Amino acid sequence: MQKILVTRPALQAPPLIGALKAEGLKPVALPLLLIDPIDERSSLSDVECIESELAKLDQLHGLIFISTNAVDGFFYWLDLLKKELPDDLCVLAIGKATCERLRKHGVVANFSPKAASNSEALLALPECQSVIGQQWMIVKGYGGREHLKQELTSRGAKVDYLPVYRRKVINYAHKELTLAVDQKLAFIILTSGETLNQLCTQAQFEAIEKEVLAIPVIVPGRRLYQIAVKKGFKTVVLAENASVPAILKVITNKGCKGEE
Repeated sequence: MQKILVTRPALQAPPLIGALKAEGLKPVALPLLLIDPIDERSSLSDVECIESELAKLDQLHGLIFISTNAVDGFFYWLDLLKKELPDDLCVLAIGKATCERLRKHGVVANFSPKAASNSEALLALPECQSVIGQQWMIVKGYGGREHLKQELTSRGAKVDYLPVYRRKVINYAHKELTLAVDQKLAFIILTSGETLNQLCTQAQFEAIEKEVLAIPVIVPGRRLYQIAVKKGFKTVVLAENASVPAILKVITNKGCKGEE
C-alpha cells in the first residue's frame, strides 16, 4: 500500500485524505500550515482593517476570492456586520472549489475553465481585461503572491486587499517528519509555496534534508514546480491544479501529466 504524505492544513485535508483512502492508498497527515481566521477577538488593527474595507462594498466593480478560506472569512464578517453584497457586483474565484463555496452562499461567480487554478488563469478572464478606472477588492489571507494585484493595477484598476485570515507555519519538535519519512513515502503532496518552504525548514531542523529531497513531490502549477526543482527535489511531478481529482490522477496514473 502506497503511503502519501498530506501536508494540507488540518481543516482542508479531509477531502484529499478520504479520496486517497478510497483509492486504496494510505495517507499520512502532517499539516505544515495553520489557517488562523480573523474574528472579533483578533487584534484591533485587523478588525478595523476589515471594517474599513467592507465599508467600500458599494464603491466596488468586483470582488476576487483567492481561496475557500477567503470565502468563509468574508461571509463571517459580512454576517457579523450585517452587510449585503451589491446586486451588480462582479465576483471572480481563483478556482472551481472556491466558486462552489461561493455558490453555497448564494453567490454566482466566474472562474477560469482552464486546468490551472492560479492568478495567471484568472487574469485571462474577460472580466479582467478592460478594468481602467474600476475599483476591485481581493479577498485573501495575509501574505502570498502580489502578482494579481500588480497586474490589475498595471491594467488601470484600483485594487485593495481584504485579508480575512493568516497562515501560520507549524513547527514540529519531536521529529514528526522523520517518523513520516521512515514509513517509506511514495509521494509528498505540496499545494503552496509556503508549505514547500516549511517542509524544507522542518527537514533541515530534523537533519533529514537528503532523505526528504529524494522523495517524489506532487505540486500544482508551473511556478511551484520550478520552486521545488530549485530547492533540490530529485523528482517533481506536475499536477494540473491543486484539486483532489488532479492530484489523484497523478498518483494513480489516470491521465494527468507528470514531469521529472
